[in-house]
Amino acid sequence: MAFKVVLTHQALKSFEKLPPKIKQRVSEALDTLVQTPVPFRSFDVNKLKGYRNTYRIRIGRWRIVYEYDSKTKTIIVHDVLSRERAY
Repeated sequence: MAFKVVLTHQALKSFEKLPPKIKQRVSEALDTLVQTPVPFRSFDVNKLKGYRNTYRIRIGRWRIVYEYDSKTKTIIVHDVLSRERAY
């Protein structure tokens, strides 16, 4: 059951500005999302309160904010932010 991962324009801009080590770790997280939309065992994942099917993955001080639609099997990555800007 593979999901399609789509990055918004903002997420793509943020991703390109990341330091190389963090970019590698974020890429690994996005690769994991293809197989598992909520990878609780692999990463620190929390559901965001007040949203439907919207989650965040913590990678050090960086956050990946995404939502998934199980009907269309699509994961939309909204942004990759530092912790200070994410909350």
